[in-house]
Amino acid sequence: MTTAQSHYQPLRNFTPQQWRDIVANLPKGAAPTDEARLNLVIAANVYWEIRVGPQLRDQARLVAEAVDHLQQAKDNIRVAAPQFQSRDQLAPLETLLTELNSWRDVLQSVPIPSLATLAKSRHEEFLDAALNFWLDCGGKLSFSRSPRGPTGPLIRYLTVLSDTVMGEDARKGETLAAFIQRRKR
Repeated sequence: MTTAQSHYQPLRNFTPQQWRDIVANLPKGAAPTDEARLNLVIAANVYWEIRVGPQLRDQARLVAEAVDHLQQAKDNIRVAAPQFQSRDQLAPLETLLTELNSWRDVLQSVPIPSLATLAKSRHEEFLDAALNFWLDCGGKLSFSRSPRGPTGPLIRYLTVLSDTVMGEDARKGETLAAFIQRRKR
């Protein structure tokens, strides 16, 4: 019996200590469901995966290079081995070249957002998932202000989660407060 191999890495989970820190900052008496926990882990993995993946500009360049190399290889085969002129023998190569050309055209037609735009979107998508987890656990979209800035259980929770997932790119008080305000609207 053979087993299917996946091209995807297994989901990376939070450590037991990270889960304790996250749960300790949830509303009192919160008991997150397994589904809510899984959704949070998936959102964190999406954030981590996008962070390490090649940028769109690099992807477009790589596909364009692949198309050029494949076209050159096809031309070299035609010159070096005229017996391969038959369409049937080069059909798989032609199909692959057509598909890659299609991808190149798509990538070239897509407006490539700036790195800052991609980073903001990635952060906001994760924070949105973090707020959904908070709401699933009975939390409210509210915070207080002190002379030192935004505070309250939701700000503390988002700070812990942001530090855990985003590391040095973590969002802090005023940014988190602005995100909560936008979500309230």
